[in-house]
Amino acid sequence: MNHRFEIHSGGQRVSYSSRKSCEDYEKQASEEEKLPRITFGQQPDICQSIF
Repeated sequence: MNHRFEIHSGGQRVSYSSRKSCEDYEKQASEEEKLPRITFGQQPDICQSIF
């Protein structure tokens, strides 16, 4: 998700917008019913690397 805040001149008005940036990734995860790789902020499953 990308978030954007815009402060307009005079400081009396702020605009906000957002959009998804990973639609292809979500589609792949939905089709395969799993996350295909580690994404930002995720830790790998330590059990998979040990065993």
